Amino acid sequence: MSPSVFIPALVIIAALLWWLSTQPPLGAPLVIRIREGKPITTRGGMSSHSLADLGEILRDHQATRGFIAKNGDGRVVFSRSIPESCRQQLRNVLTNG
Repeated sequence: MSPSVFIPALVIIAALLWWLSTQPPLGAPLVIRIREGKPITTRGGMSSHSLADLGEILRDHQATRGFIAKNGDGRVVFSRSIPESCRQQLRNVLTNG
């Protein structure tokens, strides 16, 4: 394969892998997107009280964008933009809410 084909293909693959790493897991039954600091359920459902609790935690930690997903086995996945300092608080709300 010539470098004129190999390098662009490598760049496209790297960009695709990066983009996939910023997306919630495909099979997650609960996906919450954070837009402008507000949690919005895009898959699954949550009580409005739990969403308000999530929003308060996110505001306290200045998390303005990203996602939170809860897998079918109960594990919670966060985007890289959600600070480590608030992830356990968010897990607690998701587990108890």
